[in-house]
Amino acid sequence: MHWPIGIYFATLLTWLQSVQILMIPVIIQKKFSCMISILEGVVFQRRYNYILENF
Repeated sequence: MHWPIGIYFATLLTWLQSVQILMIPVIIQKKFSCMISILEGVVFQRRYNYILENF
């Protein structure tokens, strides 16, 4: 079965959009976990310095 190029591209675009929509939560989660780990690092560093200063 030979598809016209227009239908092929439309199908491809629809598929890419659905894949992107599925990937968005994963990307957000990765960025979010990266931000959280950076924040945890900052908090841990401050806490560590605080403990060292008070001993």
